[in-house]
Amino acid sequence: MFWRASYISLFLLIAAPLGAHSPYYTQVEPLQPDGSGFALKLLNGDGVVGSDPVRAVIVDEAGHARAISPLGVSLHISCLRGEGTRRCVVYDGISAEVFEPDPGTWETRPVIEQDGKPMPTAYPEHMGQSFGFLVRSATWAEILLFEASKIISSPISACLALLWWTAIASLLTFTFWRIGRPDFRGAATVLWAVLRLAAAAGLFSATVKAWGWAPYSPYYAAFFAMSGALCALVLTRPRQHAQVGKHPIRE
Repeated sequence: MFWRASYISLFLLIAAPLGAHSPYYTQVEPLQPDGSGFALKLLNGDGVVGSDPVRAVIVDEAGHARAISPLGVSLHISCLRGEGTRRCVVYDGISAEVFEPDPGTWETRPVIEQDGKPMPTAYPEHMGQSFGFLVRSATWAEILLFEASKIISSPISACLALLWWTAIASLLTFTFWRIGRPDFRGAATVLWAVLRLAAAAGLFSATVKAWGWAPYSPYYAAFFAMSGALCALVLTRPRQHAQVGKHPIRE
């Protein structure tokens, strides 16, 4: 049995690189209202384990890379429509940096896509130095705008994040409300409180490990952690029931 398990593990280690996927786009935004000319795209590679690395690239109609952003793992494109053009920037949710296209420093690099799809060899992690973008720190107003834009663009993920953090916080708040009650004395009550606290600690530990495996914006996480805590406080708050008819009748 030991040798069989060893052979299977060795096979999986050898086969893992063979299962690597091709580069792919996750967000495509034309830089002109009619969709012609240049386009700003998020090009994802293969992280093998963990998050896929990603770069923002500006591609012309012939598929040439004209600008390549720094490498990241949590990028988001935000665009504002102007007169005859679109102003688009890229937001890095991990470093809270903004990548602004800088046309004066664009170059014409080899073709990286064909028929609107990345070439099989166009991995962002192998593209070398970035160029064609100005890199600066995001303002607080921009962070709020970009994070709100991500929530609006992915409502299902936002709902799941809220439910997850509410579940963790509910285990804590329910125990908090129970501790304040006079009947919090029995061994069973204390045991259930300990189990709920242990479950909350386990879920939080899993969340931290998942974040380390596939990082995303800490501002995004903080928003849903606080929102989940507020929801949990409301949902688990003890209800005050009227004690009508329960007082003994004195003769």
